[in-house]
Amino acid sequence: MAVLGVGAWLAWFLGAGVTVVEPSAWARLEVGAAPHSAAALDGGRVVASHLVLGGAVARGEALVELESGVQRALKDEADLRLAAAAAGAERARARAEASGRAVAEEERTLEGALGEARAALDSARATSAYSQVQVERLSTLHASGLVADLEYRGIEAERSRADSAAQASAQVLARLGHERRAALEAARAEHQEALTDAARAEGEVAAARAAVHRAAEDLERRTVRAPVAGRLGSVSPIRPGSALDPGEVVALVVPEGALRVVAAFPAARAVGRVLPSRAARVRLDGFPSLVYGSLPARVSGVGTEAEGGLVRVELEVLPSAVPPSLPVQHGLTGVVEVEVERVSPATLVLRLAGRAVQGGGPPAAPGVAPDPP
Repeated sequence: MAVLGVGAWLAWFLGAGVTVVEPSAWARLEVGAAPHSAAALDGGRVVASHLVLGGAVARGEALVELESGVQRALKDEADLRLAAAAAGAERARARAEASGRAVAEEERTLEGALGEARAALDSARATSAYSQVQVERLSTLHASGLVADLEYRGIEAERSRADSAAQASAQVLARLGHERRAALEAARAEHQEALTDAARAEGEVAAARAAVHRAAEDLERRTVRAPVAGRLGSVSPIRPGSALDPGEVVALVVPEGALRVVAAFPAARAVGRVLPSRAARVRLDGFPSLVYGSLPARVSGVGTEAEGGLVRVELEVLPSAVPPSLPVQHGLTGVVEVEVERVSPATLVLRLAGRAVQGGGPPAAPGVAPDPP
């Protein structure tokens, strides 16, 4: 039996495989996105604080309010100026529209009046021409004594009246054209002046609107708002009456999102051994793994530059296998153990012995994970 026992042990010692894990120097749970700081844009005295450590906040939610009486008064004044400028612009637009209609009406009136005057002139000229033809036709007969002198004189008088009527119609046409054109030019000048006033009024509205925007921004700077949705990971001890300086951070907002593990490993043992896609587990400080279990994870990224002898390693948590009794939230610390290889117990002992000989003493050995049942 003893021989069989020793044989079985030797078989296990030489041929079995054990999982070698590399422990981290430290590890921390974080959300995928970095925390955002909420800082005061302007300095001033606090009138209200809504900071609750760990409280959920929406993007743009007010966290701290500063005194804003002066800024609010300036905003109200800018609003009144904008309202007055808008009313003035409305009146200017109405005047421009009315003057435009007046110009169109003057143009129609000019064309109608000139048309009637031209028709009257054409009629008078036709009558004058006919009278001239009559006089010329009867003058020969009058000279021959075939037409009475009285009748001839009457025809000449008729021609004279027709000529006078034609001349009068021409004068009426000229005077009417001058008057109506003068009225049209006056209407056009009035319309152009109205358009200029309307453009000036629109400029005043734009300036007033810009002033309102500036006043609103100045007023908004008196409120510290959450830059993103999430939870308040840290808050400053601010109370009403406290004074804030420009740029002073009042809270850190941790965005909602998937958790990751950020860990630091000794560079000498991790580089080339801790690789992406390696399986790992996270033991959280304050939650013994024998009671609460550990977090399953997978290596997602490994740094190549060491700082202080440590390299940064990022891991993704596998949420489907997280023990329900283990709390998982941003800020928890612990230790990560990454599976780096499987070797026989004999190989592992030889490695440890070699390191001890080279280093002059027993080195910190990597961990050995028990084989799964």
